[in-house]
Amino acid sequence: MAEIVPFRAVLYNEERAGALQNLVAPPYDVISPEEQRALYNASPYNCVRIILNRAEADDTSQQSPYTRAAGFLQSWLQEGILRETEPALYTYQQEFTHPSTGERCLRTGFFCALKLEPYSSGIVLPHEETRRKAREDRLNLLRATQTNTEPIMGMFDDPEGVVSGILHETEDETFSVVVGEDRHTVRTIDAPEAIVRIQAQLRDSRVWIADGHHRYETALAYRDERRAAEGDPPDRKPYDYLLTVLVPINDPGLVVLPTHRLVMNIPETRLQGLLPALEPYFEVQKITEEDLHRMTQEIPPRDVHRLGMLTANGVFLLTLRDEEILDRLMPGSSSVWRRLDVSILQAIVFERTLGIAADQIAITPDIGYTRDRQEAIQLVRSGAYQLGFFMNMPSVESVRMVSAAGEKMPPKSTYFYPKLWSGLVMRRMTEE
Repeated sequence: MAEIVPFRAVLYNEERAGALQNLVAPPYDVISPEEQRALYNASPYNCVRIILNRAEADDTSQQSPYTRAAGFLQSWLQEGILRETEPALYTYQQEFTHPSTGERCLRTGFFCALKLEPYSSGIVLPHEETRRKAREDRLNLLRATQTNTEPIMGMFDDPEGVVSGILHETEDETFSVVVGEDRHTVRTIDAPEAIVRIQAQLRDSRVWIADGHHRYETALAYRDERRAAEGDPPDRKPYDYLLTVLVPINDPGLVVLPTHRLVMNIPETRLQGLLPALEPYFEVQKITEEDLHRMTQEIPPRDVHRLGMLTANGVFLLTLRDEEILDRLMPGSSSVWRRLDVSILQAIVFERTLGIAADQIAITPDIGYTRDRQEAIQLVRSGAYQLGFFMNMPSVESVRMVSAAGEKMPPKSTYFYPKLWSGLVMRRMTEE
């Protein structure tokens, strides 16, 4: 099924560029304007200048954030700030503290070049929708740099632990960097036998995209663009592949966090009748904030569906009365999709009870999102929002099942933690 190959990595040369902790950055889509300024100030060689170059007042189509990013990349390669390696795979380990439990965790995956496949082939599967503006942004950057400046993250089946065993046996540390409390360690896998075994395991597995849907779809568009311009050459080209970090789906460090919802601008009449309107669908129980805290740290049994709700009158636990309700209210969706907590919230609470149309949920400013439970509570207590809805910990299995059913989860359904950091490894898409 999935095809992966070794690649020539683009790495920082710390002897020329300085300490790695001043060069790396979070992925582009979670960098705030304040963080962007701080990263610019951290080092003249910080990768933010490539992944999220800032706009300037005199920008034109010839001089833009994208052309500047390409200019930095090219000059840093010429000056030896960045260097290219011989083809290899790379183990990537992230040591981090679980934000809910406080436990130290280790997630282990590996960098590779993943052959691009259309979703329709069933080899690489998505689980969330993308936005056109973000796709256009990444496509402009890819056209300018011809480089995978950041990896996407995917998951794959490794039931016998074949790949996990190889990754954990890799001993030669290429580099390691500590950012905050997290340690990022990269090790080279260049033994032909190890690479062949990893490739063989992937040929028996699909890849589920965990993070990076916009970059994957952008890479597909860029591949098609280049192939059309070159007369669809018969041999494989660098643009047929995408820099990817693949993680075994049963890796103990694969953490998915819930994203809580906040709602404002609800008519007072709907607010007053909210609890009675929910009663036909849910058992409604008043609980404490401590109960809410425990709920958001657990993955409930598959047939138990519950949501936390904060109003001006207190905290409530909403427990679905019967799964038959879902079959009746969401007949056009698969059984797997209907039983997602986020789908239940969207269809029963937002659409049916609060009157927020399905096609508005992803774009309305009346719905906010946060992964910080305490922040959500404070925003409702302060009056910034009228309601807060608290989600259970999602399961990796639910992501796999929805993707396999050919469907996509509602917006902001999953947050794989921690994010892959940028600047550790890049990959050029030009001929070698």
